[in-house]
Amino acid sequence: MAFLCRRLVSSTPRSCQVPRSVRNFVWSRACSSNSSSPVEVGGSSTTSTPTAAQSHPISLVSGKDFLIDFRERGLSSNESAEAQQLFLSGEPIVVYAGFDPTAASLHVGHILMLTTLLRFHEAGHTVIALVGGGTAIVGDPSDQVADRKPMKRKEIESNTKSITEWIRHFFDRNRRTKAEIIIVNNLDWYKDMNVLDFFTDYATEMRTSTMLGREFVQSRLQGSGLNLKEFSYQAFQAVDFL
Repeated sequence: MAFLCRRLVSSTPRSCQVPRSVRNFVWSRACSSNSSSPVEVGGSSTTSTPTAAQSHPISLVSGKDFLIDFRERGLSSNESAEAQQLFLSGEPIVVYAGFDPTAASLHVGHILMLTTLLRFHEAGHTVIALVGGGTAIVGDPSDQVADRKPMKRKEIESNTKSITEWIRHFFDRNRRTKAEIIIVNNLDWYKDMNVLDFFTDYATEMRTSTMLGREFVQSRLQGSGLNLKEFSYQAFQAVDFL
């Protein structure tokens, strides 16, 4: 699981045009995004009874205190110098996490992602939940020993709608502020992008040496092999950040 953050320049996800020199950083935690059976998070009721957030308030910290708190909770694995500078500046940043629509509902592995996004939201940062309606067509090769079985487009579309509703329901039930929670589907910007545009606009900035060095790539290359489609999954993830 990974959380990617950058400086806030716009409240609209795809128009957050950040110079490419402003690199992303990753907060990661051992948490599988491909757990077995999914479970539903939250109930279907939207009554005015006290929410979990009201019963168990999240501490509102920012800047250096937020970074320290994040580390103490064991949520930080990899930090770049730019990430630390962003936090220490005390300025609002954009934080997003990806959700693969491989099932119709959320599973227990999503809890850490959602609660961490909620903490960022409560601290005044812009939060984006990114549902991978486009990248699910490619298929995440992580934790796979062979080619992932392709999902049918209708199933991906149905799962994307369902996951989106569950994410929205989670935040509606637990957030304590009226600040917007942004939920996007990366199919929205991939569906009209042709392969030539992808390679000319983005691929020239990507280095295969870095991509080949990824642990899951090395594991697959030493085993059953890795097709170009799944190898390119990480490239699509990089475009999501832009």
